Amino acid sequence: MKKINIVLIHTHDTGRYISPYGYNAKTTNIQKIANLGSVYRNFFTAAPTCSPSRSALMTGLYPHQNGMFGLAHRGSRLHNYEGHLSNFLKSQNFETALFGIQHEINKNNLDELGYKKSFCTNTNDSKKISSTASKWIKNYNHKNPFFISVGFFDTHREYVKQISKNFNPNWIRPPELFIDNKEMREDMARFYSSLEKIDNGVGKIFNTLKEKKLLNNTLLLLTTDHGIAWPGMKCNLNDHGTGIFLVAYLKNVFDGGIVYDDLTSNVDIFSTICKVLNLKNPKNLSSFILPNKKYKGKKRKYVFSEINIHTSIEPSRSIRSKRFKLIKRLNNRRKLNLSNIDESYSKSFLLKHGLRNFKKDKEEFYDLFLDPLERKPIKNYKKYEDYKLLNKELINFRKKNRDPLLKKHFKWPKEIQLTPENAENPEILINCQD
Repeated sequence: MKKINIVLIHTHDTGRYISPYGYNAKTTNIQKIANLGSVYRNFFTAAPTCSPSRSALMTGLYPHQNGMFGLAHRGSRLHNYEGHLSNFLKSQNFETALFGIQHEINKNNLDELGYKKSFCTNTNDSKKISSTASKWIKNYNHKNPFFISVGFFDTHREYVKQISKNFNPNWIRPPELFIDNKEMREDMARFYSSLEKIDNGVGKIFNTLKEKKLLNNTLLLLTTDHGIAWPGMKCNLNDHGTGIFLVAYLKNVFDGGIVYDDLTSNVDIFSTICKVLNLKNPKNLSSFILPNKKYKGKKRKYVFSEINIHTSIEPSRSIRSKRFKLIKRLNNRRKLNLSNIDESYSKSFLLKHGLRNFKKDKEEFYDLFLDPLERKPIKNYKKYEDYKLLNKELINFRKKNRDPLLKKHFKWPKEIQLTPENAENPEILINCQD
């Protein structure tokens, strides 16, 4: 095994709204790393909801494989926590430490994740989290390599109330899906102001690695879980929900300021780490690795994503090629699950103007070249050869990976707490099998 440190920095609900993806976010520290490293412009999450996405990142398995159907703090769990990246690296003699937020297990059972040390797990203060991580790196003197996970919360709702002086709402554009008005601009300015706190934390950690002369033998990964918490984005299988950022740096592997347009998934990160460390992949792990300058790997034709449970049950599956997207909903509900949309001005605005009447199709098929915003599903889609191909590939994928929802009598784990599908308030909880 090669002696390479790993620093994994992850955020909540950020999508791709950072400067390396063309947005006016002023994420100068993240941009600095992007200029040195590699950026993946077609990087997708396996699940556009919090715990399922992180479970895919940390196990290299899709949520229907690893058991994380819903939210960890509502009773969802991995089938096997020994398969978590931290436990895996600990078994390879890495020193492991967690700083800040994780979303793969209830806080009371944190030890099961495999971190030898954990810090700041009860705070969302990015400054404190990054300062603590930086101090730990400065004082590190162990002969073994280290793996640290640094979790920032700021871009999760609610955003900061005070808009940063660096963002004038007059010159901010809301996400492409939304009407441009004063309140939307102000909400987006608060998002960017929250993101600024994360960027400052990233800069502190990066500068510490540089000062300690650790950059030459450290794999640095920056990513997020799913799209931003606006209606039609987070908890949706369109690109606004599943499209996320990934910036990577490792000398001679992920360097040179290279932008990759290849289809990539967050389940590929675990297998990429194994390749970089010259370790054998655990059983059932994806064989795909991130495109890079040193190691060869087969290219993805498709990325797959899924929803099972966020606050309420909303089972769906999707397959995406470079050009086409197929979304299949696995139940017969056509109404929106409003509790799966975070509270916000944008949600209130749309509810006032008819969002409750919106209906979902059982299947949606999009041509992303002609309709990149996924606003107009193709009519009579079943006659398209591309639909037939994607449908076949999705069926094969689900069978190969033993998707439990293929079983007629599948029941969700009874430990999961959820919100009734017709409730708007996510604080209303029932047991899964009530």
